[in-house]
Amino acid sequence: MGKNDVTVLKKGVPKLRELKDVDQQINIPLASAAALKQAFDSAIPQLGRELAKSYHTYGRKAVLDATSLAADASIALTDMVETGYHGRNDILSQAAGYEAESWVVTDKCGNSVRFNWNDLYEGDEEVEIIIRISRKVKDAKELAKAGVK
Repeated sequence: MGKNDVTVLKKGVPKLRELKDVDQQINIPLASAAALKQAFDSAIPQLGRELAKSYHTYGRKAVLDATSLAADASIALTDMVETGYHGRNDILSQAAGYEAESWVVTDKCGNSVRFNWNDLYEGDEEVEIIIRISRKVKDAKELAKAGVK
């Protein structure tokens, strides 16, 4: 938007044709799954402190839900992050329907090199958090009760 652009907002009851479902998506790339797990692990103690402070407050449910989300996500990421070298090898091979074994390849000159599943993939995993927030418009009958035509 330029410096002189102005958005004019309407007033009054909206028209039915002007209403549409709201759908927003946020994509957050991360360096690794370990970084994501660390973020959730670090959030849990702070959320616990917030939960203790908000015992009789309006925001208690949101803090409780956030604490549950952080704990559940940390547990879910544990298997993926804390597998070590051999665990990653198992995950990669099983994803392709193979056993996690290594194999030897010999070239024309008789040189042998041992490979395993980790050797078939580039660097670390790519991690992206995708958050999708949507809100649907009510049906026409309900909207008519609010004066929407």
